[in-house]
Formats: sequence, structure tokens, C-alpha cells
Amino acid sequence: MKLLLPVVLTLLIIHSELSGQTTDQAEKQKGNFYFALKTISFVRNKEYFNPEAQGLLFLGTMYQQNRLNWYEGFGYFNPNIEGYTLLGNFLQPSIIYYPYSNLSIRAGMHILNYSGAGKISEIKPIISMKYSFSEKTSLTLGSLEGCENRKLFDPIFDFESIYTKNSQNGFEFITNQNHFTSQTWLDWEHFIFTGDNQREVINFGESFRYSSDKILNYFEINVPGQFMIRHRGGQISNYNERMETFMDFAGGLNINYDLNREKERKIGADLIHFIFYDNTPGSPIFSYKQGHADWFRLHYNSKNLWLEMAYFKSHNFYAPLGNLVYSSITAFTGRTLLPDRSLASCTMNLNIIKMRYLELFLGVDFYYDMNIKELYNAAALHLKFNEAVKIFSIKK
Repeated sequence: MKLLLPVVLTLLIIHSELSGQTTDQAEKQKGNFYFALKTISFVRNKEYFNPEAQGLLFLGTMYQQNRLNWYEGFGYFNPNIEGYTLLGNFLQPSIIYYPYSNLSIRAGMHILNYSGAGKISEIKPIISMKYSFSEKTSLTLGSLEGCENRKLFDPIFDFESIYTKNSQNGFEFITNQNHFTSQTWLDWEHFIFTGDNQREVINFGESFRYSSDKILNYFEINVPGQFMIRHRGGQISNYNERMETFMDFAGGLNINYDLNREKERKIGADLIHFIFYDNTPGSPIFSYKQGHADWFRLHYNSKNLWLEMAYFKSHNFYAPLGNLVYSSITAFTGRTLLPDRSLASCTMNLNIIKMRYLELFLGVDFYYDMNIKELYNAAALHLKFNEAVKIFSIKK
């Protein structure tokens, strides 16, 4: 992780050139206090193939975030697999203060409760500062605002993480320009002190996308680039196990054709290549040190609907934060059981309600594994509320 400081400094130097004057709207926020509340209630169901039991595993989830009341159910349709259900809620209220038009300070609390446990399972503080270099470029230090806007590919960052990993701490640098967007972040998942007998856990990532101007008024070309690095270890701990560093890279090409600009309807095609690399010192953690995958997608999208057909082919691919349906490593034993994956899938994502502060979302996925002749499915339903309300002002 020694490379993090020069990477961040380089990004700040490059993007500081893009900063500009704040707008009148931003100036009006100076001295204001806001109460913020983001809520996601969701149901998430999954099926996975378990080679150990030769059966299908069916997982389910339902959360609500930031006032997060959630239900997570894991049911299994094969008698060789044991199922379980989780009920709970978590709450993330916060106060946001703007001492200056381009600086905000956020303080609040993250509270996690499992129904029936008889006690609060987790309480964490929310403390962050966000500095806006311009309307399009910002830096956040401390508690991050969640991962749902990073648009990471599901094979390297599981879609359901927007429910389960929305509480993150570290830094995040974001810029949204006319032709490209970039989000760079570090999530310090678990911090340790000298002599601790636990591992520190750090996640470092980048999500970049370049978008061209319209070609012949209808075509658009996008070039995405993403990476995720997950490190588990710590030189100052007394943890006896080896350090682990896993790296996943993704890049490719997307072409969209505009069917109707007024109704935001498009059809498109993607070709994404993934590379996995085990950067752990010494021998690899698993039976291989690197792997790769290709992902072909055809999709139709409008303002509220996304339809997709895809084909995923891989060899020795693994992403510790990715959707395990694409992985060569089983979630049950942690070893290589399916080195070659060949998956055909179809997806539907529908925004039943889409407003500035309210979203009702339904997602359904089907996967067919051509190698082991098994069909999996996944479904998600969430209701999201996200709003900040001005409570008072201090005029200087």
C-alpha cells in the first residue's frame, strides 16, 4: 500500500487544474445545517452451486439502509444444504454542516441491529469532511457515502454490496467531467493497533469511464477501466497467518446506439476483459496465482428499465469482493473447485418508482452454467429514500 500516497497526490495535482469558481447555489449553502437520512429496504435472493453437496444454494437478502430495516433470508432447495434467515435493521442519521460553500462536515452514527438478538449488534461513528474543488471534483476523508454510484462490474464487486457494505471509511476522490468520470477510493475495512491478533483489511479501487461525443448523432463509445485491490495482513499485528493481497483489473469497450433521445432509450454491446492476480509474497494462496475472464453483454436500457443478455467465460478467476457466481473459488471450502467457468445470463433491472429522493427497484438475474448444467437465479427488491433537510443557518 506504499503506492497510495503518490497515487493520491498525482490525482490531486491533475484534477486541481479542473477546479473552478463555486456557483451561486453552492454559495447559498454556506452556514447551513442539514439533517440527512438515506434509507434502502431490500430483498436479495441468490442461488449458488455447491460442489461439496452436489446441490443448489439459495440465498436471500432484504435490507433498509441509513434508516435500514432489513431482512436477509437464506433458503436452500436441496436437502443437503442448510438454510437460514436473518432479520434486522440499521440506521444512519447524520448532520451535515457547510462552514464554507465548498466544504461540508458530516457527523452521525451507524447502528446495526439483528432482530431477535436482544441487543444492538454494531454501533459505529460517522465522521467525514468533503471538500469540493469545483462542481465536478471533490475529495472526501472519513466516512464515505456508499458504493452504489461507482458502477463497478458485478464479477469484481458484488451488486448486493450496496446493501451489505455501504458503511465504509477512508478517502474517496471523485471527478465527473464532460467526457470522463473517475472515482478513486480507499476503504479501511478493519484497522489494527500494534500487537493486535487480528488482520488489518484494506480495499483500494478505481472506477473510470471515458465517453465520446455522439457519432453521426446516434452512436456513443465508452471505455471503462476498473480495478480492485484487497489486502489482508498488517506488519504490526501478531496475527500468525500470512498476508494476502488480491488484485482484479477490468477494462474494455462499450458501444451504444441511441434509439430515442427524448425517452432515453438505447441498445448497446460490451466486451470486458478481467485479470486476476495474487500479489501475496511467496507461494500463491490458492492453487493458482493468476487468472482471466471475458464478459460479452448485449443490453437495452431506457430511463427506468435495463435488459441484458450476457456470456461470461473464465479460467482461474477470483475476486474476493465480487459476485461468487463468477468465481472459480467455492464459498464453502475456499479452494479451487471450478477452474473453468462458462456462464450464460440474462438480467432485468426495473425502476418501478424513480424520483429525486425515492426509488423502488426490482432486479432479476438468471445464470446457466454450461459446464455443470446448472441454473441459478438471483432477485433484488429495494425501496430507497435519500434526502437532506435544512434545519437552520448560521450567518457569518
